Amino acid sequence: MQKIRVDQPPPYLPERFKHLDTDQEIDPRFRFKFNNNNVKKFRVKFTGAIDLLGPHYLGTIGTFLNGWRWSESEILNEEELLAVRTSYYRLDHDENQPFKVITVIHSNGKISIFFDEIPQDLGKYKIESIIEGATVCRRGGKKYKKTFKINVPEKWIKPGTLVEYE
Repeated sequence: MQKIRVDQPPPYLPERFKHLDTDQEIDPRFRFKFNNNNVKKFRVKFTGAIDLLGPHYLGTIGTFLNGWRWSESEILNEEELLAVRTSYYRLDHDENQPFKVITVIHSNGKISIFFDEIPQDLGKYKIESIIEGATVCRRGGKKYKKTFKINVPEKWIKPGTLVEYE
């Protein structure tokens, strides 16, 4: 189920975030299921995307911006949640116009994406915020992969929007 709420304050999170320089694999500090599979590792990418890994690749949570090549991410790995706070900058490295997103994976199974700071004029830049997944199935001795993708409609990607998935 997807819930979208506007004009929300940012989620309260302790200020113990750690800067992320490169992709990092993290063991969950809580049990988490995605698409009926246990997540054994989170691969947090320096771009802010989070890969969910179990017995195989399970899926990705991420916000992607066409033309925004420079990003900075921070992670917070707690007993009850994993949070990734990412600031994206335009190709010209304009630090005055960041695009900021906070993604939180909660121990209760909820996934939250909060759009914090969004420049008003995005111009030609396309934004995609998704949760996508893959299920590996066996049928008649053959293995195949079934995928799904949930998009946040672009019209809702604005400051103060909170998107929750359960």
